[in-house]
Amino acid sequence: MAHWSLFGACVCVLLAILVLCARRKRAPSDLPALDRRFHVLYINLEKDAERREKYRAAMQLAYPEHLALERVPGVEHWWGREGCRAAHLRALARAHELGHRYVLVTEDDVVPSGVGLSLPDCFAEFLASVEKLDDSRAPVMLLLECGEGLEGRVRLKECRGGPHFRRAVWGGNNAGAYLIRRDFIPALRTVWGCCPFLHVDHSWHMLWPFNQVWMAFPPPLIQRTVWSHNLKGVRQAARPFDVDAYWASNRNL
Repeated sequence: MAHWSLFGACVCVLLAILVLCARRKRAPSDLPALDRRFHVLYINLEKDAERREKYRAAMQLAYPEHLALERVPGVEHWWGREGCRAAHLRALARAHELGHRYVLVTEDDVVPSGVGLSLPDCFAEFLASVEKLDDSRAPVMLLLECGEGLEGRVRLKECRGGPHFRRAVWGGNNAGAYLIRRDFIPALRTVWGCCPFLHVDHSWHMLWPFNQVWMAFPPPLIQRTVWSHNLKGVRQAARPFDVDAYWASNRNL
């Protein structure tokens, strides 16, 4: 019973934050210039040296034009999801320090999905779309990774990014890889910081109805087969996003 009371309190705090986020008037944007390349922050535990080397080799091939490839130390915790939450908060703090308009944050187990646009082509189309939009219409975040069964969980709408992007309005998506805009970092840090009992994969999508959060359609990255610190076991590789399965699961859209 105590567990559910804490859970309920956490959800209430989150909902209050969301209401404030939805109602607040956005200040005039003072964002840095739009870079043609992105700084990449990847989360990796010190002990996971093999994962670190495989990730760096894969990302050098998947996104050779990156501005920089910087490791964010992972956080050891007996409860895997808490370590994950703390590590993503650490990555967001570093992303804010960098001062770029957009920063790419990933976990250390993502690889190309092999469907849709390649990561460089996805970014090229994303930049072309963003350049045409003012800050109120441009995305504050771009989701780039496909979690298992995403087709039946996520709810998407058309957006101003064209056929290779959709606006995410609800439903869970993994936090394995996302491009985040500088002025959205405080809101996401607040939500993740106030909700220690909710997985980051679940809590962050509650901000989506109130913000321009886009998803690459289909996402260019998936998680490979690795030992999961959250599940305490081997997690098999996710299958790439299936566009036909998405439309079959959302036939009323």
